[in-house]
Amino acid sequence: MRYFKKSLQYLISYPVYFFLYIISPFLRIRFGRIYANRVGHLCFNTDNYLSSIKNKKNVFTFFCYDEPISNEYLFRLFNKNTNIFFSNKVRFLYYIFQNINKNSKLLVSNQNELHPKISFISSQERNLPPINNYDLLNEFLKKNNINDKFVCINNRDNQYLKEINSQDKNNHNFRNFKISSFNKTIKYLVDQGFFVIRVGKISENPIQYESKKVIDLTNKNYNEQLQILLLEKCYFFIGGSSGISQLQRIFRKPSLLINYIPFNIFDMTAWSKNSIFLPKKLLKTDKQKYLNFKEMNDLNYDIHYKGDFFKDKNIDVIDNSEDEILNACKEMINYLENNLKRNKKEIEMQNTFWKQFESNYDLKYHISQIREKIDFGISEYFIKENTEILENND
Repeated sequence: MRYFKKSLQYLISYPVYFFLYIISPFLRIRFGRIYANRVGHLCFNTDNYLSSIKNKKNVFTFFCYDEPISNEYLFRLFNKNTNIFFSNKVRFLYYIFQNINKNSKLLVSNQNELHPKISFISSQERNLPPINNYDLLNEFLKKNNINDKFVCINNRDNQYLKEINSQDKNNHNFRNFKISSFNKTIKYLVDQGFFVIRVGKISENPIQYESKKVIDLTNKNYNEQLQILLLEKCYFFIGGSSGISQLQRIFRKPSLLINYIPFNIFDMTAWSKNSIFLPKKLLKTDKQKYLNFKEMNDLNYDIHYKGDFFKDKNIDVIDNSEDEILNACKEMINYLENNLKRNKKEIEMQNTFWKQFESNYDLKYHISQIREKIDFGISEYFIKENTEILENND
């Protein structure tokens, strides 16, 4: 029976392929695959593709997808776009078309269209269709007496991947950090009148700060629709370089990206415009010195590396301190309150960071694009307190 089904699929696929190829100058029907089981891929890949086909009214794309879907509500929102359709009924066509010609224009390129090395779409209008019903959000805000600005926070740990029994064998533990590193920041935000809402599906440890203005929506309190609505309406978001942070990009809202790793200039375009980042430091254990920014950028990190990438290179990964996160948060608030404008002193501090890469001509060109189009900046406090990583210590 399985052999018959496979044979039938091939019999259907070949004439369909050639028919679609013939009509492609007039009507382009394409096929692709979305890793919908990870929210970062669902956001980043779908957002990039929608931008690439914007204003191309004769292009319609069918995506097969990986399950379980990371966020059904978000998935349905994306599926409201009239040019794309999610359906696993077309999965066999996608794979058989790949066998016919993996470079066919009928197939969506993962490297060029879904996951490009550089992408400036966060400076464009959003691709996610508008949300029309906020009843759930309004009910939540009323129930918790949230009548002021709120900030969403998230920390990455291993609990989520354990719970979903992820088959991802890539080691990304170095991206984790403790919720306790938010302690000073949470206190500061509450003292300033903000509400603080922890988002994410599953968490390992509870927040250690008790206040009616601090709400944890992970674990048993998780609601996927509510979290999407909160992230769209929050004053800003604080989190690491993980999948949930991609949600701010699709909403075109600035983020404070803390414990940012791996450090790579090109990857900075993957996040939302006007964001501020706070990188982890890397300590070379055999020399007992920190890698400078240029050395971090030159590490040539491979996301699919199966071992412990940094440990295998005799590098200790140093998390951001509570003070670093607190001061970066203050900078983010100041930046937003000043309508995303920096004063002369702040611009000079940003220049100090970007000058680290001027010797590389290719990087210099892309940096000018990054600064002009998405204005991705580093925490100024971090620069002041860590001058040793601005220098070449060889």
